Amino acid sequence: MKTKSKFLSVLLLATLLLTGIIVKAQNADDLYLNAKEVPNAVYWLPAPPAPGSSQFMYDISQYYWGKEQRQDT
Repeated sequence: MKTKSKFLSVLLLATLLLTGIIVKAQNADDLYLNAKEVPNAVYWLPAPPAPGSSQFMYDISQYYWGKEQRQDT
């Protein structure tokens, strides 16, 4: 009988804690990035290869290869 009541009290405590966490998460307004916090892709990503260059040709061939792989045959 002791183990059953102990289990129920732990279960009740866990349920209350999780409910509190869920309610707090739903009420938080600072979960999403604002306009100033969004990463700038121009700063982080390299420039695309120049058209006609060997890197561009490799890039476009990989694109077409991937597109071919996705076709349902």
